[in-house]
Amino acid sequence: MLFMGEEWGASTPFQFFSSHPEPELAHATAEGRKAEFAEHGWDADDIRTRRTPRTFQRSKLNWDEIGSGEHAGCIASTAI
Repeated sequence: MLFMGEEWGASTPFQFFSSHPEPELAHATAEGRKAEFAEHGWDADDIRTRRTPRTFQRSKLNWDEIGSGEHAGCIASTAI
């Protein structure tokens, strides 16, 4: 199983993002994520909001890199 963009070594991060129109659900999601990461030793202040358009845009794959440089070699090796 491959994660999004892993087959060519994508440089874009995949950051969890959400868009909940209900304020209660948005709050519950944010608090749940903080609690989940706290279980792994993360500081709650390091968990940024994932409801911003910037988070969504940063997580979109850059398809232009798929055939260039080190990315091209990476995808060639997954075809074997």
